[in-house]
Amino acid sequence: ILELVRKHLISEAEALASNRPGSSLRVLDLGAGMLSMLPVVAEAAASASVPIHYVAVDGDGSILEAASHRLQDELGAERVSDRGTWVLDLSGCRVEVELRVEDMLASIDHSPKQPYHLILGCSILDLVDVNAVASALRQWHEGTLLYFPIHYSGLTVFRPECYLLDPLTRKYNDSLAARGQVTDIHRLMPLLGETLALESSAWDIAADQDAPLFKQLCSFMATNALAYYPREEIAAAIAQAGSLSAGSAIADREGKGGIMPRLYVENVDFLGRAGSGCSGDAKAGPGLQQQRQQRLAVEFSSPGVVHVVDEDVPPRQQGQARIAAVSAVSAGTERKVLQGGLVVDGEPLDTSLASLSSQKGGWPIRYGYCSVGHVEVGDRLSPGTRVFCFHPHASIMNVSEADVLEIPADIPDKDAVFFANMETACSLIQDAAPVLGDRIAVFGAGVVGSLTAAVLAQHRQDVTIFDPPAADRLAALREAFPEVQQGLVDSDSFDLAIEASGSAHALAQAVQGLRRGGRVVVGSWYGEEEVSLPLGLRFHRSEASIVASQVSR
Repeated sequence: ILELVRKHLISEAEALASNRPGSSLRVLDLGAGMLSMLPVVAEAAASASVPIHYVAVDGDGSILEAASHRLQDELGAERVSDRGTWVLDLSGCRVEVELRVEDMLASIDHSPKQPYHLILGCSILDLVDVNAVASALRQWHEGTLLYFPIHYSGLTVFRPECYLLDPLTRKYNDSLAARGQVTDIHRLMPLLGETLALESSAWDIAADQDAPLFKQLCSFMATNALAYYPREEIAAAIAQAGSLSAGSAIADREGKGGIMPRLYVENVDFLGRAGSGCSGDAKAGPGLQQQRQQRLAVEFSSPGVVHVVDEDVPPRQQGQARIAAVSAVSAGTERKVLQGGLVVDGEPLDTSLASLSSQKGGWPIRYGYCSVGHVEVGDRLSPGTRVFCFHPHASIMNVSEADVLEIPADIPDKDAVFFANMETACSLIQDAAPVLGDRIAVFGAGVVGSLTAAVLAQHRQDVTIFDPPAADRLAALREAFPEVQQGLVDSDSFDLAIEASGSAHALAQAVQGLRRGGRVVVGSWYGEEEVSLPLGLRFHRSEASIVASQVSR
């Protein structure tokens, strides 16, 4: 997202140089701290040869005093005013820095003498009244570019999980809420105005590689956890964290071997323009002309040929939510669609998914059904709400609010994109209907096959997975679920077989591997191609059955 910030700043600077030569690019940094964003802004402005007026606001005077030392000692700035104004050359750009000890809300809740081109604030929105900030931005700074990076998004965990460290994270969000801190700030960010980008900026911290930050965060979490757990438990958890920082592995729950958990913290970055946030049209900042909102969409134009289309976002209809989204590829199904397996003239792509049922067979088509994003505008859903939906691949989409699923706060986007695959896995298991003592084979270690095996293992079923070409995937699955077995098919081995490989050969193996009275549940879709199966005398006498399983239609 930082590259996108630079791109917009360069556009602002070039427009300023063209329309108002000699004028400065005006920047307001809320909670400026040690001026970490100043070099980024200077680099963008230098490309257009415009000077910068950088107003750095912080409520802590001691921090700004430290920032003034940095300006002088590290950046070679010269103080030109007793009121805290400094001048320096940075990246070949003349920069005037004004340091202000001031409340952040007070600094934006009035009409500026000259409009700002950029208002930014790092890790501040969870500490202020976002509604008040949004109101001030809407009233006094309409159209100004906004950049608010590194805001906590409600998830702090150790991966892999470790019961010895649980006291540090289990009640962490509750402790933040008790202190008045917002833990789902990503839901409120779109209130600030039009969203240009909202992206994850997660921290994945290895204790032995970034020990100072790891220790600092563990210490902070320990302080908060004292309100919920005995001091002895917290001390023990901190001792384990100290071992990790020193490079020593700690025991897992079973006391076997050693693990090196990493600390994962989900953050989010916001880039947008100040405004009402109720329109899909982009607001023009100082020096920029108003433009229509654009999106990227994936289009299957002919068998084996894919294009990315750059187009206007369609108008939002009543009852729809406009969603800025990312999507996952369902490799097996989408490969089959791309090869032409679903393109039958006059037939809808799907009869149960609204986003696909309106498309009749025939090229070009748009496909996909694993989209996750946040609501920009909606009737019932609030801006910022994180949702999953079945929709063809597009960066922005309009979806009926009745067809979206709100994502729980403890599930990150990179896991939520697998909702559709998990639904398929659960549907396969329901159709298989295993009972205690059944031996179950899963054919295919792709996303659906791996999820199916994982769910079965989680419920203590005897499960074996087969997919010889997928050694890496099998190893990853068995690392998380060591009880999942891997091996060769023996005759009359299994009570149930779930086929999710897309391979006719694997389906034939599944049929041959059944015990008497066994059942094969077929989750793969073979399109219109003919599939040959061993249905001879042995199958005839086996009393086996083959069941087709399908989530949508």
